[in-house]
Amino acid sequence: MMDIRNTGQVDMYTRVRLERPETRVGSHPSPAHGTAAAKADTVSVSDEAILRTEAYRTAMNTQDIREDKVSAIRDQIATGTYSINPHRIAATMLGEELLLSS
Repeated sequence: MMDIRNTGQVDMYTRVRLERPETRVGSHPSPAHGTAAAKADTVSVSDEAILRTEAYRTAMNTQDIREDKVSAIRDQIATGTYSINPHRIAATMLGEELLLSS
């Protein structure tokens, strides 16, 4: 029978070390139980997973609104100097549509 402890939420973005208890009720020792390697199970995380985790955390901590750009556009609208390029907007919309459909 397996004894499961600490069933709380596991943060998949942190390194985790799982430890095997020294004695378990109802278990039969195998030849490997006497070695140092059999006393603790470990989980390793690849460099790519760590990099993705850092990128995810950076994205989550970045503001959704770029206040500097919003302020600049508001000023342009207020002074009547804001111009819209409909061809650029259409090209961007079509490009995104092509990406979504492929």
